[in-house]
Amino acid sequence: MRKRIIQSHNVLLLILILAFSIFLITLISLLIIYNNTINTYKAVLTDMVESDKTIIVTLAEKGLSEDAVAQIMKKSRDRLQSIGKTGEFVIADLNGKVVTFLLNDNIYPTPTYEQIMTEKAATPLKMAFTGKSGFVRGKDYRNVEVLAGYAFVKGFDWGIVAKIDVSEVNRPFRDAAYIAAGLALFCMISGSILFILITNPMIGRIIRSENKFRSLFDSSTDEIMIADFAGHCLEVNEPACLKLQYSRDELISMSLRDINSPEFRDRCDEIIKKLPEIGFMSYETEHITKTGQIIPVEVRTKVVDYNKSKAILKIARDITERKRTEAALRESNAMLEVALSSMTDAVLISDAEGRFINFNEAFVTFYRFKNKADCARTLAEYPVFLEVYLPNGEPAPLDQWAVPRALRGEICTNAEYTLRRKDTGETWVGSYSFSPIRNKDNAIVGAVVTARDITDRKRTELKILRLNEELEQRVRDRTVQLEAANKELEAFAYSVSHDLRAPLRGIDGWSLALLEDYQSQLDERACQYIERVRSETQRMGQLIDDLLQLSRVTRSQIQKAKVNLSALAQTIVKHLQETQPARQFDISIAPGLTAMGDARLLEIALINLFNNAFKFTGKLPLARIEFGKTIIDGRQVFFIRDNGAGFDMAYSTKLFGAFQRMHKQTEFPGTGVGLATVQRIIHRHGGRIWAEAKVDEGATFYFTINEAS
Repeated sequence: MRKRIIQSHNVLLLILILAFSIFLITLISLLIIYNNTINTYKAVLTDMVESDKTIIVTLAEKGLSEDAVAQIMKKSRDRLQSIGKTGEFVIADLNGKVVTFLLNDNIYPTPTYEQIMTEKAATPLKMAFTGKSGFVRGKDYRNVEVLAGYAFVKGFDWGIVAKIDVSEVNRPFRDAAYIAAGLALFCMISGSILFILITNPMIGRIIRSENKFRSLFDSSTDEIMIADFAGHCLEVNEPACLKLQYSRDELISMSLRDINSPEFRDRCDEIIKKLPEIGFMSYETEHITKTGQIIPVEVRTKVVDYNKSKAILKIARDITERKRTEAALRESNAMLEVALSSMTDAVLISDAEGRFINFNEAFVTFYRFKNKADCARTLAEYPVFLEVYLPNGEPAPLDQWAVPRALRGEICTNAEYTLRRKDTGETWVGSYSFSPIRNKDNAIVGAVVTARDITDRKRTELKILRLNEELEQRVRDRTVQLEAANKELEAFAYSVSHDLRAPLRGIDGWSLALLEDYQSQLDERACQYIERVRSETQRMGQLIDDLLQLSRVTRSQIQKAKVNLSALAQTIVKHLQETQPARQFDISIAPGLTAMGDARLLEIALINLFNNAFKFTGKLPLARIEFGKTIIDGRQVFFIRDNGAGFDMAYSTKLFGAFQRMHKQTEFPGTGVGLATVQRIIHRHGGRIWAEAKVDEGATFYFTINEAS
């Protein structure tokens, strides 16, 4: 079927070409013949007036009068009858401004001088009266278009004109053209009839093809419109009707201008005017629906053939979502600009070629520029006016600057550079942080760099370093002095303890001798007084021992090793139980408790803690004491718990002070130095100690070792 359609088209095309060729060849031939005919008439008419002019001049030279010459020339006018039926010979006499026709048999009235010289009539005679000779195509005194030869005879002041009507000349050519046009029309009609007869069976197929085109036309998601160059809609698709909320008939009765929002209508008119010259245009505009809703669209317009004429094809795509995305992007960029401008650190964003595409005001200040316009925009420009040095003082090559390192994929924070302006000599220190910018394919497309002027900080650090050096020297000096003072104090303490012990031993010994020798002579109260003297003397000796122990704990060198705290606790508890065999105990010591520390000092600490536990459970029928380990805030914590007298937590801040007591001496004897000793030992091991208790409900002492590590 398609082949037959093509063949029928070829037949029709062949017939039309043949008809047009016949018409064109005939027309060209007629034009050539017509042109030759005009040239022939021009030659004949020109020769006729020139020969008549010669005859008139010859007769005049023979002395004939004007009347005689005129009579002779009347005889020669019949020659024009051989040229054509409308051929005519005219001689007119010009006397001043009076024209007399000497030879004219026409029934039309002859024109006056004014008519000849001022109006369009009698063009050939007018040309002759100007004293010229030649050929002209124009209107004669009858106001009829003629071909005319003309000449002027001097002496007589005659004008000679030989002419023939153009209508007579054109008639045979016009008849021939009619015949050629009729023949061409006949061929075209015959060909059309033949084409209809051949293609008539395919009309159904063509209609179905048109329906298929309409289906495709309407299936597009874009608005599609066809309009003429006046802007009137000729065709629209279904999506255009749905989006604009008009029916198809309503849209076809409207123009492209009408569907644009008011502020874009003038622009629409300009585009329609320019489109025939340009052929294609793409632009953005806004459409307005029947209900007044504004829809941003992207439009592509093109000049196309539609129904055998040029028309405008307009395809509009709804870009509402894109506009929202662009608005969000603009808002994001605005927020970025605000964030950049509010930052005190210099911020720079570059592309992959090292061109600076964005930077903030702090960047301008950091590099000592006057304003943003004065800033260099590419990395290559900076070595011209800026020197950069590494922390070791060596000049930094360009590829070691922050931007090139980031573009190579490096990520860095707090990279220090020393910078110096070549023009002013100003020097400062910058701390840089930088990283590459990567796209979704992980390719590096740019770099972001932040910089902070840390010149003042570096100066302060230098001052602090110098102060630290001075302080360390002072500490060394004071340490030497303190060591000397400690040695003197140790010697003094030893001397005091030695000198105090002798009188105390004497008081205790003489009090015992007095009691043994004279007890029978003393009453009961006197004996009690002597016992109290001995007790206080012994307590004074114990206090001296505790103070000496506290002094040694503070001054002694720590020698760390792995210490088995569980084994130490077992030994201490066993000894305490042996000294108090009559008491009942429930003691629990967790196995495998170890710590890094000084075994001698840790033993002293445990002895004091277990002594307290034994002492403050002394009034209970069953003493429960537990030594173990727990985890508090992610750290290992040791504890010793008892069910003894406890204490009021309101006074817990005084617990570890020297000579601080929570109970009366008569109730629970002691010197008040033991817990102070324990605290100093724990502190020297990098730990801390604290207690939790309730009155008559027991107490728990917690401590850590090497907490800092």
